Amino acid sequence: MSLVAGQSYGNIVNVQNIEYGDYLIVDPFYADSSYMYFKITGNPIAGPRMPYGKSPLPDSLIHEVEQWIDQGAKNN
Repeated sequence: MSLVAGQSYGNIVNVQNIEYGDYLIVDPFYADSSYMYFKITGNPIAGPRMPYGKSPLPDSLIHEVEQWIDQGAKNN
């Protein structure tokens, strides 16, 4: 998955996760069913928490991601 500026949005929003096909990577308006949100919060559905091998993201950043997804995951 490329997260290069200008390409990342199209690679994660409304894109089926190939590892866990029941979930979109980012499901706009639904953080609680978005694979990316599972990964950064440590939901066991998605395997190891990301960033792998490093400290978890701060709660404030996780909350920002959650809000972004729940507000429609706009390309902004």
